[in-house]
Amino acid sequence: MDGNEKDAEEMTERQGIDMPFRDLPGVTLCHFEPGDHIISIGMPVDCVYYLIEGTVYRELVTEAGNENISSWEVSENITNSLIGVLALYNKNNAGIYGRDFVAKTKCICYRIPKDVCKAYLREHSELLEEVLENAMDGYEKLMHWALARGDGNMSAQLCQFLLENS
Repeated sequence: MDGNEKDAEEMTERQGIDMPFRDLPGVTLCHFEPGDHIISIGMPVDCVYYLIEGTVYRELVTEAGNENISSWEVSENITNSLIGVLALYNKNNAGIYGRDFVAKTKCICYRIPKDVCKAYLREHSELLEEVLENAMDGYEKLMHWALARGDGNMSAQLCQFLLENS
């Protein structure tokens, strides 16, 4: 175990975080600086990242420029810390990531090969259910934003979003 892996293991033990993916085959430890792309548009969906330290945001390029549409932070909920997991199950993406995931702060992640992650989620169906619940929560928030935008009610929705995520 190198120094970085030992530091990450000691940090997660101090924080009491369960590290379910750490010892699986092909899993590697990765470090990212603020502004680094963890996942870039056009990359093949060959892995996901399990965030163990830091904050990551998903960036979408719009006509107005880049918009930060959601973020991830270290969570006690395992599936809330998986970056890019929904792309594994998206049949419409042709195996290519369609969004950028950017480190907002210094980040430490485990890079998990897609087949290893999918097999683990199949073996732990409660985690796969959490992935689906998180996806539906995100979908509902997105729908509320879209409806508010169409109704001209963006200010109220923005205030609600800021209250929920502050």
